[in-house]
Parts: sequence; C-alpha cells; structure tokens
Amino acid sequence: PAGLGGYACERRLAASARSADGSRIALGDLQGLRLQAWAGIAIYTWDVVFRASTVVGFFGAGGMGHYLRESVQTVKSRQVSAIILTIVAIVIVAELLSAWVRKRIAQAAA
Repeated sequence: PAGLGGYACERRLAASARSADGSRIALGDLQGLRLQAWAGIAIYTWDVVFRASTVVGFFGAGGMGHYLRESVQTVKSRQVSAIILTIVAIVIVAELLSAWVRKRIAQAAA
C-alpha cells in the first residue's frame, strides 16, 4: 500500500495486523515505537536546550556561552577554539547517543 513508504516498522505493523493475534502484536510494536520516539525526543530536547543556553549565555545569561563571550572579548584564541570544540563534541556525542539508544530500543522491540 501507498502509506507504507518502505519503513520497516510500518511493514512490521502491517504484517502483525494480518497475523492471527495481530492486535496484541501491533500494540507491542506501537509501544516499542513510542519508546524509541520518546528516547530520541528526550535527547534531542536536551541537545536543543544545551545549544540555546550557549547562545543565551553568550548574551549575558552565564554558562558555557558566558565563558565563550569572555574569551572572544579578551582575544584568547586557544580558549575560544577549545570552548567551540567542546560544544561541537557534546552535540556530536548527544547525536551518537540518541542514535544508539533508538537502535537498542528498536532491537529490543523486534
């Protein structure tokens, strides 16, 4: 059907709906999908808050952005690069963690 779009989870749901006890299997699949979505959203929300706090801190609210602004104003190039690299590293780790958690949840649900 056109609505499946080739996604494995949707194909699994469609197959379980056709099975003998499809209602219970489909609910289990939906629970796994909900948990997977929740984990991804939770980590993404933390990531957005971290980025926003850096930007807001740059304009006077404190935190990582405050240290970044101070370093930029005093022309401490090494410190600025270290702070920026730390921010990038934290964002990358959050993305990798999110992908790993979602993959583990998908494997557990399968």
